[in-house]
Amino acid sequence: MVGATAWLDTGASEISALTQAKGIATLQVPDSLDASLYPVYVQSHAGETFDQGFQQYVTQDFLMVAPPGQTVVTPFTTLLYLNTQTGISLEKARSQLAAQMQIDADSLFGDFIASQNERMTLIAEDLVRLSLLPSSPSELEEQIKNPADITRELQNYSDIQSDPEQFVHVVRNSSNVLERDTDGDKVADSDDPDIDGDGVPNENDANPYDVDSIHPLALQH
Repeated sequence: MVGATAWLDTGASEISALTQAKGIATLQVPDSLDASLYPVYVQSHAGETFDQGFQQYVTQDFLMVAPPGQTVVTPFTTLLYLNTQTGISLEKARSQLAAQMQIDADSLFGDFIASQNERMTLIAEDLVRLSLLPSSPSELEEQIKNPADITRELQNYSDIQSDPEQFVHVVRNSSNVLERDTDGDKVADSDDPDIDGDGVPNENDANPYDVDSIHPLALQH
Protein backbone atom coordinates (compact mmCIF):
# COMPACT_ATOMS: atom_id res chain seq x y z
CA MET A 1 0.00 0.00 0.00
CA VAL A 2 1.55 3.27 -1.14
CA GLY A 3 0.19 6.55 0.17
CA ALA A 4 -1.41 5.18 3.33
CA THR A 5 -0.98 7.08 6.59
CA ALA A 6 1.05 5.24 9.24
CA TRP A 7 1.39 6.44 12.81
CA LEU A 8 2.52 5.38 16.25
CA ASP A 9 -0.40 5.52 18.65
CA THR A 10 1.23 7.05 21.72
CA GLY A 11 -1.95 8.85 22.74
CA ALA A 12 0.01 12.07 23.23
CA SER A 13 2.17 13.02 20.26
CA GLU A 14 1.61 12.46 16.54
CA ILE A 15 4.41 10.48 14.92
CA SER A 16 3.31 9.71 11.38
CA ALA A 17 4.47 9.17 7.81
CA LEU A 18 3.06 8.12 4.45
CA THR A 19 3.87 4.64 3.21
CA GLN A 20 6.19 4.52 0.22
CA ALA A 21 7.20 1.76 -2.22
CA LYS A 22 6.41 -1.77 -0.96
CA GLY A 23 4.30 -0.25 1.78
CA ILE A 24 7.27 0.88 3.87
CA ALA A 25 6.93 3.88 6.18
CA THR A 26 9.68 5.32 8.37
CA LEU A 27 8.53 6.90 11.61
CA GLN A 28 10.86 9.43 13.22
CA VAL A 29 10.69 8.39 16.87
CA PRO A 30 12.62 10.45 19.46
CA ASP A 31 15.18 8.62 21.58
CA SER A 32 13.15 9.43 24.69
CA LEU A 33 10.25 7.28 23.45
CA ASP A 34 10.17 3.47 23.45
CA ALA A 35 8.27 2.70 20.23
CA SER A 36 7.86 -0.97 21.17
CA LEU A 37 5.30 0.02 23.82
CA TYR A 38 2.76 1.37 21.33
CA PRO A 39 0.64 -0.03 18.49
CA VAL A 40 1.20 1.10 14.92
CA TYR A 41 -1.80 2.15 12.82
CA VAL A 42 -2.01 2.30 9.03
CA GLN A 43 -4.98 4.03 7.40
CA SER A 44 -5.64 3.39 3.71
CA HIS A 45 -7.64 6.04 1.87
CA ALA A 46 -10.06 5.26 -0.96
CA GLY A 47 -8.87 6.78 -4.23
CA GLU A 48 -5.57 7.92 -2.69
CA THR A 49 -3.76 4.80 -1.46
CA PHE A 50 -2.29 2.68 -4.25
CA ASP A 51 -2.28 -1.11 -3.99
CA GLN A 52 0.88 -2.29 -5.72
CA GLY A 53 -0.34 -5.88 -5.74
CA PHE A 54 -3.49 -5.09 -7.72
CA GLN A 55 -1.94 -2.08 -9.49
CA GLN A 56 -4.90 0.12 -8.62
CA TYR A 57 -6.12 2.59 -6.03
CA VAL A 58 -8.08 1.10 -3.16
CA THR A 59 -11.83 1.60 -3.41
CA GLN A 60 -12.62 1.73 0.30
CA ASP A 61 -11.09 3.12 3.48
CA PHE A 62 -9.69 0.53 5.85
CA LEU A 63 -7.53 0.56 8.94
CA MET A 64 -4.83 -1.91 9.96
CA VAL A 65 -3.07 -2.13 13.31
CA ALA A 66 -0.07 -3.97 14.69
CA PRO A 67 0.21 -4.79 18.40
CA PRO A 68 2.97 -3.02 20.37
CA GLY A 69 6.43 -4.19 19.39
CA GLN A 70 5.48 -5.29 15.86
CA THR A 71 6.75 -3.51 12.74
CA VAL A 72 4.79 -5.38 10.06
CA VAL A 73 1.16 -4.21 9.81
CA THR A 74 -1.32 -6.49 8.03
CA PRO A 75 -4.96 -7.59 8.22
CA PHE A 76 -3.79 -10.48 10.40
CA THR A 77 -2.00 -8.27 12.93
CA THR A 78 -5.20 -6.21 13.03
CA LEU A 79 -7.24 -9.25 14.04
CA LEU A 80 -4.60 -10.14 16.61
CA TYR A 81 -4.76 -6.63 18.05
CA LEU A 82 -8.54 -6.76 18.23
CA ASN A 83 -8.41 -10.09 20.05
CA THR A 84 -5.91 -8.82 22.60
CA GLN A 85 -8.27 -5.96 23.42
CA THR A 86 -10.74 -8.53 24.76
CA GLY A 87 -8.27 -9.39 27.51
CA ILE A 88 -6.43 -12.43 26.14
CA SER A 89 -2.68 -12.58 25.68
CA LEU A 90 -1.01 -12.00 22.33
CA GLU A 91 0.25 -15.59 22.26
CA LYS A 92 -3.22 -16.97 22.89
CA ALA A 93 -4.68 -14.65 20.25
CA ARG A 94 -2.06 -15.87 17.78
CA SER A 95 -2.80 -19.51 18.53
CA GLN A 96 -6.55 -19.01 18.17
CA LEU A 97 -6.31 -17.05 14.90
CA ALA A 98 -3.89 -19.56 13.37
CA ALA A 99 -6.29 -22.41 14.13
CA GLN A 100 -9.31 -20.45 12.93
CA MET A 101 -7.79 -19.47 9.59
CA GLN A 102 -5.74 -22.66 9.05
CA ILE A 103 -2.50 -20.66 8.98
CA ASP A 104 0.92 -21.32 10.51
CA ALA A 105 1.06 -19.29 13.74
CA ASP A 106 4.67 -18.28 13.06
CA SER A 107 3.55 -16.54 9.85
CA LEU A 108 0.98 -14.24 11.42
CA PHE A 109 3.47 -11.49 12.25
CA GLY A 110 5.35 -11.80 8.96
CA ASP A 111 5.24 -10.24 5.51
CA PHE A 112 3.13 -12.76 3.61
CA ILE A 113 3.66 -10.87 0.35
CA ALA A 114 7.43 -11.17 0.58
CA SER A 115 7.21 -14.84 1.58
CA GLN A 116 4.73 -15.51 -1.26
CA ASN A 117 2.23 -17.16 1.06
CA GLU A 118 -0.71 -17.56 -1.31
CA ARG A 119 -3.33 -18.58 1.25
CA MET A 120 -2.55 -15.66 3.54
CA THR A 121 -2.54 -13.25 0.59
CA LEU A 122 -5.96 -14.44 -0.58
CA ILE A 123 -7.45 -14.31 2.92
CA ALA A 124 -6.00 -10.84 3.51
CA GLU A 125 -7.60 -9.65 0.27
CA ASP A 126 -10.92 -11.11 1.44
CA LEU A 127 -10.68 -9.41 4.83
CA VAL A 128 -10.46 -6.05 3.06
CA ARG A 129 -12.94 -6.78 0.25
CA LEU A 130 -15.59 -8.15 2.62
CA SER A 131 -15.19 -5.19 5.02
CA LEU A 132 -14.02 -7.37 7.88
CA LEU A 133 -11.47 -4.74 8.88
CA PRO A 134 -12.43 -1.44 10.52
CA SER A 135 -12.66 1.53 8.17
CA SER A 136 -11.32 4.06 10.69
CA PRO A 137 -9.99 4.44 14.26
CA SER A 138 -13.50 5.23 15.48
CA GLU A 139 -14.86 2.02 13.95
CA LEU A 140 -11.97 0.11 15.53
CA GLU A 141 -13.00 1.47 18.92
CA GLU A 142 -16.58 0.33 18.27
CA GLN A 143 -15.37 -3.16 17.37
CA ILE A 144 -13.33 -3.28 20.58
CA LYS A 145 -16.35 -2.22 22.65
CA ASN A 146 -18.73 -4.56 20.82
CA PRO A 147 -16.71 -7.49 19.44
CA ALA A 148 -19.65 -9.88 18.92
CA ASP A 149 -20.47 -8.83 15.34
CA ILE A 150 -16.94 -9.08 13.95
CA THR A 151 -16.33 -12.29 15.90
CA ARG A 152 -19.43 -13.85 14.35
CA GLU A 153 -18.50 -12.78 10.83
CA LEU A 154 -14.93 -14.03 11.16
CA GLN A 155 -16.19 -17.37 12.42
CA ASN A 156 -18.62 -17.58 9.52
CA TYR A 157 -15.81 -16.77 7.09
CA SER A 158 -13.44 -19.33 8.61
CA ASP A 159 -16.16 -22.00 8.55
CA ILE A 160 -16.59 -21.45 4.80
CA GLN A 161 -12.82 -21.28 4.29
CA SER A 162 -12.06 -24.34 6.43
CA ASP A 163 -10.20 -26.43 3.84
CA PRO A 164 -6.54 -25.32 3.72
CA GLU A 165 -6.08 -27.17 0.43
CA GLN A 166 -8.87 -25.37 -1.44
CA PHE A 167 -9.57 -21.65 -1.40
CA VAL A 168 -13.27 -20.80 -1.61
CA HIS A 169 -14.87 -17.70 -3.15
CA VAL A 170 -16.80 -15.83 -0.46
CA VAL A 171 -19.23 -12.95 -1.03
CA ARG A 172 -22.05 -11.23 0.82
CA ASN A 173 -25.52 -12.40 -0.09
CA SER A 174 -28.62 -10.23 -0.49
CA SER A 175 -29.02 -10.21 3.30
CA ASN A 176 -25.41 -8.99 3.75
CA VAL A 177 -24.35 -12.34 5.21
CA LEU A 178 -21.07 -13.97 4.19
CA GLU A 179 -21.68 -16.98 1.98
CA ARG A 180 -19.96 -19.34 -0.44
CA ASP A 181 -19.85 -18.41 -4.13
CA THR A 182 -19.29 -21.80 -5.80
CA ASP A 183 -18.74 -20.61 -9.38
CA GLY A 184 -16.93 -17.38 -8.51
CA ASP A 185 -19.39 -15.13 -10.33
CA LYS A 186 -19.70 -12.74 -7.35
CA VAL A 187 -23.23 -13.99 -6.61
CA ALA A 188 -23.82 -15.93 -3.38
CA ASP A 189 -25.08 -19.47 -3.86
CA SER A 190 -28.43 -18.72 -2.18
CA ASP A 191 -29.00 -15.87 -4.68
CA ASP A 192 -27.58 -17.64 -7.74
CA PRO A 193 -30.01 -19.33 -10.17
CA ASP A 194 -27.06 -21.30 -11.60
CA ILE A 195 -24.82 -22.13 -8.64
CA ASP A 196 -22.13 -24.07 -10.51
CA GLY A 197 -22.15 -21.77 -13.55
CA ASP A 198 -22.62 -24.55 -16.10
CA GLY A 199 -25.47 -22.85 -17.92
CA VAL A 200 -28.15 -25.11 -16.47
CA PRO A 201 -30.62 -23.59 -13.98
CA ASN A 202 -30.45 -25.18 -10.53
CA GLU A 203 -33.92 -26.71 -10.82
CA ASN A 204 -32.84 -28.61 -13.94
CA ASP A 205 -29.35 -29.50 -12.73
CA ALA A 206 -28.80 -32.90 -11.10
CA ASN A 207 -25.52 -31.57 -9.66
CA PRO A 208 -26.08 -27.85 -8.99
CA TYR A 209 -22.95 -27.54 -6.80
CA ASP A 210 -20.62 -29.58 -9.03
CA VAL A 211 -18.66 -27.25 -11.30
CA ASP A 212 -17.03 -30.25 -12.99
CA SER A 213 -20.31 -31.86 -13.97
CA ILE A 214 -21.63 -30.37 -17.21
CA HIS A 215 -25.25 -31.23 -17.92
CA PRO A 216 -26.03 -32.10 -21.59
CA LEU A 217 -28.51 -29.20 -21.67
CA ALA A 218 -25.62 -26.81 -21.18
CA LEU A 219 -24.36 -27.64 -24.66
CA GLN A 220 -27.46 -26.04 -26.12
CA HIS A 221 -26.66 -22.62 -24.67
